[in-house]
Amino acid sequence: MLPSERVETSPGRRSVVLTNIDGAIQVGLSVSPDRTAILFSKTVRSGANLMMIENFR
Repeated sequence: MLPSERVETSPGRRSVVLTNIDGAIQVGLSVSPDRTAILFSKTVRSGANLMMIENFR
């Protein structure tokens, strides 16, 4: 994941707010009202097995 930057209102001023997240993140990102924290969902294990059993008794 590429670094995310916050652009300040002062001309030319930027600060890095997020540098690296290991693994894949899911759709969605939330920022707290006071802008001090972010919340995101992350995939720990990618992949799954889906099996169908016919005539199960």
